[in-house]
Amino acid sequence: MLKQEWKLFLTNRKLVGVAIVLLFVPIIYGGLFLSSAWNPYGKTGKLPVAVVNKDVKAEYEGKTLTVGNELVE
Repeated sequence: MLKQEWKLFLTNRKLVGVAIVLLFVPIIYGGLFLSSAWNPYGKTGKLPVAVVNKDVKAEYEGKTLTVGNELVE
């Protein structure tokens, strides 16, 4: 019975084509997922980053703090 089902399956070209396409769906999904998670810090140098300094000087325990200017430097 199983041999007859495989014979019927392999003689129908549409079923074989659909089975092949269905086999590639998880491969494509896995490839896309892995490519997005593979080496996430490898291209951080290409990220556009801006620093906006709107910090105001502050007095704390007799010291003047300019944390924003220190961060920019």
